[in-house]
Amino acid sequence: MELPKQITQTLYICFSETWDAPRIYDMDMDTDGYTPLGSVEVTVDVPQVDITAKRIDALEAKRTEIVTEYQDKLNALDERIQELRALPAPGE
Repeated sequence: MELPKQITQTLYICFSETWDAPRIYDMDMDTDGYTPLGSVEVTVDVPQVDITAKRIDALEAKRTEIVTEYQDKLNALDERIQELRALPAPGE
């Protein structure tokens, strides 16, 4: 997959009585409760990276997170089993 060199997006700046500062959105928020303050068109350069490698990196990171989470749960179960095995048998 070839990435574009640049992306251009219109950003909308608006304010609401419930916020302490203006906020930026990527869509026009000119609805009840929002006061539009203006808009600006922004163009950013897109990093040219190997998208497949980035996807693999993200999946490997998620896999590591899942393995760690479940290893912690398995360790807790093993610990509980060992605690129960250490208890005296009934009638002892």
